[in-house]
Order: sequence, then structure tokens, then C-alpha cells
Amino acid sequence: MATDVFVSPAAVSEGLDGGDGSLANPFHSVANGIKKASEDGGGMVFLDGGHFVESVDLAAVSGPNADHPIVVCPSGEGGEVFIDSCLSEFLDPDAGPQWVPVEVPPDGFTGEYESVRQYPPAGTTAGVGRVNRGAFLDEPVHTRLVGYAELEDLRADNQHWPDDVGNIVWRAKPGVPGTFIHEDRNNKPHRRPWVYMGPGIWFDQKMLEDDPEHGRRIHVRLAPTTNNIPNWPDYDPAVSDPNQLRLALSLEEKYAIFLRNCHHIEFKNLTLRFGNPDTVRLNGCNDIGFDHCRIRSGSRAIFLLAETDHQNENIRVEHCVIDGGLPTWSFRSDRKDTYLVGPNEQETATAAEVHVNMLGYATSGVQLSGNERSAGVVVHHCEIFNGHDSYVFGDGMEFHHNWVHNMNDDAIALSAEAQTKNARIFCNVVTQCLTALSFAANTAVGPVYIYGNLIDLREPTLGIRPSGKDCGVPDSLRQGHFFKDGADEGSIQLFHNTCLVLDPGAKGDDLDDVNDAGFSYYVTIGRGELPRNALNNIMVAAFTPGMVKPIAFLAPESFDVETDGNTFFRIPQADSEPNFMVQRRIVDAESRNFVDLDAYRNHYWPDGVDEYEHESVLGDPVFKSFDTVTGAPHPHDDLRLRLSPESPAKGTAVGMPGELNAMYSAALGEAPTDRGCYPSTGARLQVGVDGRRVFPRIQMLPFPTRTPRASEEEHTP
Repeated sequence: MATDVFVSPAAVSEGLDGGDGSLANPFHSVANGIKKASEDGGGMVFLDGGHFVESVDLAAVSGPNADHPIVVCPSGEGGEVFIDSCLSEFLDPDAGPQWVPVEVPPDGFTGEYESVRQYPPAGTTAGVGRVNRGAFLDEPVHTRLVGYAELEDLRADNQHWPDDVGNIVWRAKPGVPGTFIHEDRNNKPHRRPWVYMGPGIWFDQKMLEDDPEHGRRIHVRLAPTTNNIPNWPDYDPAVSDPNQLRLALSLEEKYAIFLRNCHHIEFKNLTLRFGNPDTVRLNGCNDIGFDHCRIRSGSRAIFLLAETDHQNENIRVEHCVIDGGLPTWSFRSDRKDTYLVGPNEQETATAAEVHVNMLGYATSGVQLSGNERSAGVVVHHCEIFNGHDSYVFGDGMEFHHNWVHNMNDDAIALSAEAQTKNARIFCNVVTQCLTALSFAANTAVGPVYIYGNLIDLREPTLGIRPSGKDCGVPDSLRQGHFFKDGADEGSIQLFHNTCLVLDPGAKGDDLDDVNDAGFSYYVTIGRGELPRNALNNIMVAAFTPGMVKPIAFLAPESFDVETDGNTFFRIPQADSEPNFMVQRRIVDAESRNFVDLDAYRNHYWPDGVDEYEHESVLGDPVFKSFDTVTGAPHPHDDLRLRLSPESPAKGTAVGMPGELNAMYSAALGEAPTDRGCYPSTGARLQVGVDGRRVFPRIQMLPFPTRTPRASEEEHTP
């Protein structure tokens, strides 16, 4: 018979044991409370306010059924509930020193400390594993510490990344397995210096028998950063002694929530924080829900990783805040530009003499991800921000009414490895991300339906660490681009989206074709003939003087698609220059430019039969409030369609297949008549927790379950 179970945080020194789960004698472990509810046939698990410093690790624990799940939620006593997967010894600066200074050479680094405690490897006597990920708990709140791969980078005084000083970069020698040679650029070895990427940690993995004094300790350095990128604050600490701060440092393979083969459990109104590498991990679970939770990321926030013969099904993430904690001094290149380092004094090296410098790769990863053994996952009304990227995966995933913001890689990535198919991505808002939609798999996925989304990539992300030669100039920033693919992704249905880019490009990624036009949806049509349709979208490409490029790639006539009813607009309106490009199928690699849509249609379909973009328009869509001179973003932008003078996108949507009409009508509550994501008779687009993020932007509505701390509001976009 279902009963109520009560859990209350214990003092850290008392541990997690004790209690019987009653109101008078509550448990001190969340895991014990959930297990007790499962044994008693379900019910409510009430958590008193405070901090549960615990990794809730459960296997084969379930509620009775989907109608009667175990519900884990606050009791209402004691305020906000935190489940923190981190080490308790670093949470209380008054508990005594946990760090000792590292002796500094006369001309060397400053401000490095190492932990008093040593952490033996897991599997040994008293072993616990590595501690190589962490975050600030106070200011800057929830911000990730850089996870350094190399001690030399943590200790470096240099913060720039020129390519002509420092370590020689190595590469495999073609045709000679196991042999490595210099990577040359401009007839000289390419080099990378050691670089300090911001406050962070490094874990000494030397075995205790090899280094009994210093092995298996955590090293931390909280020195300031001086990147000087406008609007991206550097780290300027009031104190640099970690003994005076609360830090959340996490053991490897520990999670705030880890469920294996569990079913019918809901987590409501909780704050789940940290973990290594994930905050939440599910393996082979069914009917698990997260509702109005605040999830503060480890490297990753939520990872659905079902093993062979298992599957994660019917997982719901709704009205949740997912904060990746990406620092404002951390560049995408700190994760992506890993390199081989080896002996500088040699011309060749063996595999044993080189290794990959992973830089700050461990700092921030995929905020939402899973593998192919996922089905029926629904993510809606969430806010996913300050991370590397997020994924749509598995079979039948729905991703809707979410706000995805400040991802320095992919806002929404779809992967053949995760067998993304039957996915519906609708009514989301994507802002300030490097790539809105990434299919870069070169293997069939799909079908995927993308509709009713507002994608505004006019604000840059923090992309490339300054070289020192041009430190602080906007070249360190990356302007977002709409679409990345590998050619043969499969059936994609793109309809009724409003999309804006400003000087889009993929600088440094060897994606020259993507840079040739504002929208690259049809840039690499592959060898297959799976449809990639585009109907009733509005695409605005703005360029700064001297960078004017075509608006978009259009489909070649040999590719069987439905592409019509789209509205294209370029700023500035340089009508004498090509507005469109066509990249032939990659087997032909033939490109053509066209001044306007008439030129495109007349070239491929001179008799006017079966032409593409028949009802499409080249011209101003006439938004209610929008800078048509520069295309720059403004707080008062209103990207709904103006009624007077009437927008050419109003009332001119072309007919779509019945299946697409039904999807649109179900999502927006009316039949599709206008182009873009905003029906002229509809309301603002409300996304995020309880629809509190409103576009066109208005003042954010408060989080419904509590009053956020001032420090949290300052660091939440």
C-alpha cells in the first residue's frame, strides 16, 4: 500500500544513514527514500529543504504503474531542495583548510593549490576515483571550472594562442603506421603554446606508489583572465585562495541522479546539480519524468545511455532549466582544437612519444543527449543555455516550446549514430548559437519535422581564443549559421520557420561552402534521393559592408523536393549581385549563381513546368519592428508580420501535404495561412518554463515555484 516517505538533510558529518522514513524520524538519503516508496507500493517522497550531498544511484526501483508513479518533491519545509553530486569537504570554507599552496618557481606561475586529501583509484582499498570536474558554488554562481587535461596549461601565464610559438603539433605520417611527423604550415612546424583558459582544476593521476607525496591530488588555480572580449566578462576574483570559497568538485562516474532499469518515477521542483560527467543519467528506464526542475550541469546535464538489449522509453523533461554553466571566458576552441603534443627536439616520433592535449574538453559538453536505444522522449518548455550543444535523438522524440541560448556549437544536433527518426522539432526559440540545426552525419536519419520555430542567430558566440596579435577584436567571436549537413541525412521537412542570420560563417572549420551563402539548407545534396523539403519559411540574411553574399543555396533541379512559399530577404538589398546559389549534387560539384528567383526558375525550367520556388518571394517580409538597414538585433525587435503595409508573407502560405498541415494546426491551434513561425492572428511565441520567455521579448515572468536568488538571476540569461 502506497505511503508517504519523508527525507531530511543531515549535517554533513552525520552521513546518509539513519531514519525510518517517517515524519518523526525521516531518512537522510534521497535514494533510501525512493527505495522505501518502491517497497511500499509507490507514493510520495517528500524532501525537506536544504542540501542533499548525495549521488542518488538506484537500480530496479519503480512505482506501481504510469498512473501511480513515485513522486519525489519538496515537502514545503525549509525552502529549496538541492541534490548535489559533489564532495562535501569543499563546501564549507569554515571547516578548515582543504588546499595547500604549491611551491612557485622564481619565474613561474602563481596561485596554484593542491588538495590536502589524496584520492586513490576506484577499485583499490579506500579508492574513490578521479576528481577532474567542478564548478563554483557562489560567484560566479553555477559557472564551470575549466577541466584541464595538462598541468602545464593550468600553470601557464599565457592566455593567447598564436600558431608560431610553443609546442610543435604532430600528426600521423601517411602510410607509416605508428610514426608521427610535424604538422607544417607555411613551410614551418605548426605550434601551440601552453595556455591558461581560466579558473580550473587538474587531477594528478600518478599512482601513489609512484608519487606518494603528491600523486592523486586535485590541483586548482583561480587566477584572473584577460581576454578583453566586449560583452564577455573576464574572471576577476575578489579572492584567489580556494580555501575561502565553496567549490563543487565531483568524483568520476557519480551523478546527482543515476537510474538503471527503473520505471514510473517523477522528480518535481528540485534542483539537481553537478556530477561527473553527467548530472542525470538514465539506463534502460521507462516512464521517468523531470518537472519544473533546475538542472545545473556537470560536463553534461542529461544523458540517456541505454545498454544493449535495454531502452529508455517515455522520458519527459518538462518546464526545466538546464544550465550548462559555460564560463564567459571559455572559447569553443578550448574544447574543439585539441592537438597532438610530443618531443619538440625530434623530427619524428613514435606513438608512445605523443599524446593528445585535450585542453579544456572536460569543461562543458552536450547538455541533452542519448543513443539510438531511446523512444518516445519528450522535452518541452525547457530553457537550455550556456553549454556546448544539445541533441535530438532516438525514435519519436518531441522537442518543443524550448528556448536554446548561448551554445557555442550546435543548438539542435541530430545524429545517425543515435538513429534520429520520426522527430518533431517545433515552436522553439533558438538564439545566440553557432549552428541552429546540425545533421552532419552523412548517413540517413529521418524523417525529421522542423516547424514553427524562431531561429535568430544574429548575436555571436565565443568561438576562437585570441591569438595575441589581434586580442579583443571581434574575430574571436563566431556568428551563427542556420544549417550544417553531411549530404545524405534523409527526409527533412522544414516548414513555417522564421530564421535570421548576420554575417554567418563557420570560420576555422573548413566549411567553405557553408560560408558562401546565408542559408545552407541545400548546400550539399548527396547521392541519395531522400526528400529535403522547404515550405513557407522566412529567411533573412544580413551582412555588414564588404561581406555581402547570396541569401541562400537553392535546390538543383535534379533533386526531387518540394520547396515553395519561402520568403527571402537580404540586407543590404544588393539586387545587382547574386541572391542565390545552387550547388549541384556532390557527384557533380557544379555551382551556379542567380541574381533572383526569376533567373533561377528560367534557367532550370524555361517552360515554367514543375519549377521550384514557384510562389516564393525575394523581398522584405515586413516585420512589425526590425532594422532593415543593418539587420542588427535590437531589444524591441518584433518579428511578427505587419498588417499595414501588408507583408508579402501574410496570407500567402502555399498548400502543404495533409500530414504537415495537421502538425502545424495541432502545434499552433490554427490552419497555416501565413509564412514563417508567426500566424498574423496568433499570439507571441511563449517558450521556456511555463512560457515565461516571450518573443517578441517582454519582461520575463517569474519562476512559479520560488523567488530566485539575486545571484542566480544575474547569471541566468
